[in-house]
Amino acid sequence: MANHEKLVYFLKDSWKFFINPIYFILKHACNYTSMFPFFSNVIFWHLMPLLVFRLPFIFQEEKVNAQALCLVNAVLIVFIFFETLRAKSDEQFLTDIKFGLIGIVSCLFILLMSVFAIGHVNSTILCYIYHPTITLIFFFMGAFVSYFSDSYIQPPYEKMPYAACNGYVWALGIIHFIIFGVATVITIHWVESLCILTMSFFFSVDLYCAFSINSYMIRRHQHYKWERSPEEGIIQHITIRKRNNVAAETIPDPIPFEI
Repeated sequence: MANHEKLVYFLKDSWKFFINPIYFILKHACNYTSMFPFFSNVIFWHLMPLLVFRLPFIFQEEKVNAQALCLVNAVLIVFIFFETLRAKSDEQFLTDIKFGLIGIVSCLFILLMSVFAIGHVNSTILCYIYHPTITLIFFFMGAFVSYFSDSYIQPPYEKMPYAACNGYVWALGIIHFIIFGVATVITIHWVESLCILTMSFFFSVDLYCAFSINSYMIRRHQHYKWERSPEEGIIQHITIRKRNNVAAETIPDPIPFEI
């Protein structure tokens, strides 16, 4: 597609900026294939900024200290996130995805427990828990995503979490819904709890998917959705075989493709 046609597409799509600027930026600033194969990517960038700048004010009793905590966190988060991306390989690996997802889900659980503990635990202790936890989330997010990678991992289409009515998606949804019901009873900060649980649900679904698939594709990134097709951009098909309870990856010869 010529550059002027891409510009026309961008301008025609610009009305979405006024409805959902975060979605618009993610769609046009990032490769489509680095952002949308795992829907938790989109949810993260919608809800995490709210938590980063909201949680310090419910953990820290003094407003001035909360503002300072927000500033320190913002600097550390940007540094750690981009340093993690820079240190990663040009290829995305399934082990990176699993590592990142486990870390994110664990940190979200810690944040949720911290919100539940407000009023029962000293605020200073909660701040000491919050500060490294929120920073670690962005470290694990950097391990999970493929923003600066040349390729990305694509699970089989039939194994994608929302491609069909998967039982584990419903089960995880029910579990998170029950926890939210408990949150409305034991804490007044149910909005923050809802944000954490929403992210936890989507990341938990992706985590289950990452551990349950027995094959996947390594594909070239595509910037636009229309450039992505089932047949094009495939670099390799990977089959995971389990021998003696140890997962071994069998990598066939690469499928020929042009760079």
